Amino acid sequence: MLDIRFFPDEILLVDDDGILNLVHKTIIQRAGLPSSLQCFENGKAALDYIQHKQSGLFQKSLIFLDLYMPQCTGWEFLRVFKDLPPEIKSTFMVVVLSSSVRLQDRELVDSFEEVKLFIEKPLRKKDLEQAIDLFQAFF
Repeated sequence: MLDIRFFPDEILLVDDDGILNLVHKTIIQRAGLPSSLQCFENGKAALDYIQHKQSGLFQKSLIFLDLYMPQCTGWEFLRVFKDLPPEIKSTFMVVVLSSSVRLQDRELVDSFEEVKLFIEKPLRKKDLEQAIDLFQAFF
């Protein structure tokens, strides 16, 4: 169980791998996080969700984002996300959760100031703890 002082109101899992989403949801739930969990199979679905929330309803949220998905990749998500209004962007912390081990991917991820952490799949308890610690420092 995590020692939680301040936790995300909502966690978004953006990944086209349904099995890994289930595994990641289980890890998050077993950690005792009372956060609401939302799963999206591509970046477009997640962006639609973010953009259609009423601005007054934005909570402090954590996004775990895969890079390679159909329809709208994590890269495309990040390019759109970086141009969202600050009052929306400021309520989200983005963590890339990817199986990519390519150096070019890590370098490109580093070019997005919106991404606060890169974690290799699968999400493990220690990775979740690191993301929550960073989330607590971020907000």
